[in-house]
Amino acid sequence: MINYGRSVILIQVMPETSVAETLSHVVNLIQNANTSIEKLKEDISTNKDMLEDALNNDPDYRREFDKAKEAAKVRNELKKRIMLQPELMSINTKMKNQKAHLKELKETLSEYLQEYQRQTGSKTIEGSNGELNQIISSARLVKTSNRPE
Repeated sequence: MINYGRSVILIQVMPETSVAETLSHVVNLIQNANTSIEKLKEDISTNKDMLEDALNNDPDYRREFDKAKEAAKVRNELKKRIMLQPELMSINTKMKNQKAHLKELKETLSEYLQEYQRQTGSKTIEGSNGELNQIISSARLVKTSNRPE
């Protein structure tokens, strides 16, 4: 059984089905899902463009949009000026460093969890507070510049 978020796909290897055939079937499922995702992204983009065009062609909307854009520009200029205060610059720098450290800690935790799962085969781990936590793995496709041989 393979669980894909809301969809669960059962893959049962029959005695007459080879591992290669099963793998081929899984590859086919992956390719079909990826094709559907790309098509849906294109459809969403097309619909978004149509909505934006309709809104931008409405004179009342366009006028209010331009006002809001100008107000945002003024707000951003004020924010930049205020953020030049030394104490705010210090807090902002500290916060950026904390966010970078948090990202590193999350990546390290992910590596530890993968290793724990590899060694134990378990998808759950008890937290320091005694609560049982589920280990969730996430995989995604990223285009590469070179093709596999």
